[in-house]
Amino acid sequence: MDFEKLENVLYKKGLDAFATLFTSRPLDNFYSFGFYTTGEYNYAATTASSYEGLEQVLNEYGYGDKPKDSIEIKWSPVDSPLHSDSECCGIIKEVNELLNEALNESDRIYENEGLEGLEEFNAQIENAFLNALKRLDAKGVFGKDELRKKVVVNLLKGDQSYEERLEFAKKLNPPEAVEIFTKDMDLDTYNLKKK
Repeated sequence: MDFEKLENVLYKKGLDAFATLFTSRPLDNFYSFGFYTTGEYNYAATTASSYEGLEQVLNEYGYGDKPKDSIEIKWSPVDSPLHSDSECCGIIKEVNELLNEALNESDRIYENEGLEGLEEFNAQIENAFLNALKRLDAKGVFGKDELRKKVVVNLLKGDQSYEERLEFAKKLNPPEAVEIFTKDMDLDTYNLKKK
């Protein structure tokens, strides 16, 4: 598996997708950007969330003034109307071709090297995702200065623990953005321990 190629394609396609997003939603106030995948890295998609999209979804779901539900929806990428907006966010075909190759390779690695080899292989895939997001951030894609401090960038997965989301958020964001995420992820609701 060419992990550098995976990172480069993620970076390029992320750059394109987020540029399209900003063009199609110029008035939105974004609070979250990321890549979305599975724990096994079976596919990749870009995802984003804005306060305008959150308000739209809360109204559609009929949640109104239920703060607990609104926080759960706020940080659920699949509930964002931008998550599956094929114009700007969604499945990244070129990355998925590489991930299909990786899936075949991971089967061989598991057969030959066992679970330890597979975990090391998956860690390299994870690093490609994280490094691509760091490069996009360094380019200013997610905002600069004060604006950037209000946006949480993350590697998001289906069926992901909030502990893992927090771990990735700390790797990818300034402390002010991490604080927004940890304040929303109330200890009583999600059993998170602030670190």
